[in-house]
Amino acid sequence: MLLKVGDGRRHTPLATVIVRRHEVGQAGAEQLSSTMAARIAVGERGRVELELRAGFLPAGNVCQRAVPIPFRMRHDQRVPGLRRCLEQLENTFGPLPHAHLDQQVPGAGEGEPSVGQHRGLWRLVEHPGFEPERFRQVRAMGGGGSAFSPELQRTLREKLPQAASSFNIGYGLTECGGLCTMAVNEDLEVHPETAGRVCPGNDVAIFDDEGKRLPDGVDGNICVRGPNVMLGYWRNEDATRETFFEDGWLRTGDIGQFRDGLLFLASRKRDMIIRGGENIYPLEIENRIDEHPDVLEAAVVGVDHRELGQEVKAFVVPRPGRTIEEQAIRDFVAETLAYYKVPTHVEIRSEPLPRNATGKVLKPVLMGEAENTFEE
Repeated sequence: MLLKVGDGRRHTPLATVIVRRHEVGQAGAEQLSSTMAARIAVGERGRVELELRAGFLPAGNVCQRAVPIPFRMRHDQRVPGLRRCLEQLENTFGPLPHAHLDQQVPGAGEGEPSVGQHRGLWRLVEHPGFEPERFRQVRAMGGGGSAFSPELQRTLREKLPQAASSFNIGYGLTECGGLCTMAVNEDLEVHPETAGRVCPGNDVAIFDDEGKRLPDGVDGNICVRGPNVMLGYWRNEDATRETFFEDGWLRTGDIGQFRDGLLFLASRKRDMIIRGGENIYPLEIENRIDEHPDVLEAAVVGVDHRELGQEVKAFVVPRPGRTIEEQAIRDFVAETLAYYKVPTHVEIRSEPLPRNATGKVLKPVLMGEAENTFEE
């Protein structure tokens, strides 16, 4: 029985609840459908399970009842919404062990918008009341939309060990149906920065700006081709022409390379920083800053410089109750990265980074070049 739960207006399912260890018949399914305005397909068996997951379930894990929960709502809408969801589940199935939402998500003040699955996951596992036993139903983890830093992956595996072996991250874009590569747990344990292997049914390759295919180990334009790729933009031939190479290769707008069959992202092409002739990819610096114990989230951009062309600037949001100095960020980055990748400018922010509906950081907004028009 698949339950799709929304607020009737806007609904982005970034996590799923699967009901487990409770018996339910057709009458219960119909009751739940009417009380939650859900679309239901009843499974063959009566036994169901309760899990919270984001992304894909591991192979062989058969689910019969799932509830995608709208995570991208304002905090004052989301917390009561989740609580009502759980209450309605319990009214139908009986008490659900370890599934009560009795505390607010940390760091989310009244009316403060949530900012995508990454920060939501950090808030979950770092909540003062987080107890692994209360989340023993979590059997799989994963997601997409933007990169999961190695630090976030390590923390999730440590906090939710029962789901550590079922961790998957997808990569794609709307123009190719949302998914073109998938990184499974076995690959992520060895290469946490990878976007995974090419999904069956499409091709992914690396090209230079002239449309010439590049060998493994060389950064270039990530392109995808296949029946899942769009034919073009509606009534916009110019945009379509700019987006495709010959033979139907769609340019994703991302820079990356293949190594041993695995795709590695470097940056959005428009985000690449060129400092004194050196190409700098912000993601590498962002992942390093994210490892600092006092940092909640960070974004890196290039700012103009008269002689070098550009310099590196980092926007850093400290964890709640923590403080951090600009020089501490520079010193931390300098421990592992080349000198020219160390941020010349560091801006410590008290507000969350601006993001769009899928959780991507809106860097033009950070730089004052655009306004954040996204409303949750």
